[in-house]
Amino acid sequence: MGHVAQSSLLGSVRAFTYKDFRLLWLASLVSLVSFFMVLIARGWLVLERTDSAFLVTAVSAISMVPMFFFSAFGGVIADRLNRRTVLILGEICTRNCKFCSVAAGKPGPPDPTEADRLAEMTARMGVSYLVITSVNRDDLPDGGAAHFRDCVNTVRRRCPGTRFEILTPDFMSSEERALATLAEALPFVFAHNVETVPSLYSVARQGHDYRGSLALLRKAKEVLGPIQTKSSIMLGLGERDDEVIQTLRDLRSVQCDRLTIGQYLKPSRQSLDVVEYITPEKFRWWQDRAQELGFSWVFAAPFARSSYFAEQENMSQKQAV
Repeated sequence: MGHVAQSSLLGSVRAFTYKDFRLLWLASLVSLVSFFMVLIARGWLVLERTDSAFLVTAVSAISMVPMFFFSAFGGVIADRLNRRTVLILGEICTRNCKFCSVAAGKPGPPDPTEADRLAEMTARMGVSYLVITSVNRDDLPDGGAAHFRDCVNTVRRRCPGTRFEILTPDFMSSEERALATLAEALPFVFAHNVETVPSLYSVARQGHDYRGSLALLRKAKEVLGPIQTKSSIMLGLGERDDEVIQTLRDLRSVQCDRLTIGQYLKPSRQSLDVVEYITPEKFRWWQDRAQELGFSWVFAAPFARSSYFAEQENMSQKQAV
């Protein structure tokens, strides 16, 4: 009797597995589609079609943090404010920062069609503020500056109303040449991130030079004229408050105008661990300290990233937190 009951039970399981699996799969699919329809209806999911890529942008309903997928021309981060951030010059970096999940290695040559496709995307999506960033390209004589210039100028010819922000690498050993090249694409906000305090560079930013990053921001003011400069730092890597204060003072000493401060989040298993999660109250405290030091534009919040609210001319504490 026990053997019969066991066989009957196994038969039931097999019956469910083979006869009802498709129905279960279909029900799951319907639920998933319904979920995405809600996201689309509320504006949290945007689907865009271009000739070169299918762009999918999802915005978390809780944190409103954009997630991104890579298109043919690079990574595209989108939100509901007609601001886009694009990654140019490929997806392989010549550095290997331990806080970053971008692959390190030997990149291919710059894509000669990228600027035109970027202009096409900007036009089709009605982008009013475009942030252009890139991986480090130490393999190029100018660090990729000419490609930045060409992308900005090509998009501007197609979309003259679009404003620009460029978030550049440090152009190590080619700073003056790079800045002279970028001057041919003015105006724009010039951004370069110091990322963390100098004592953590040997751990988090091997191959980078803190003083060199400050020098680049200073030279940008000298070479590019009366433009806004911007930088960002992450908290939660083990830095001390006095080190952060000194970093903010260092940035102001080179006349950096804009600042974002955000929480470091471990992007991959191989990346550095999070040492501390900073409270929203502490971020508000950092907002106040940065404004007291003279930054004209500050965004300090757990999910703050370099391009968040970049299109806004003024960033108050109420808006930022």
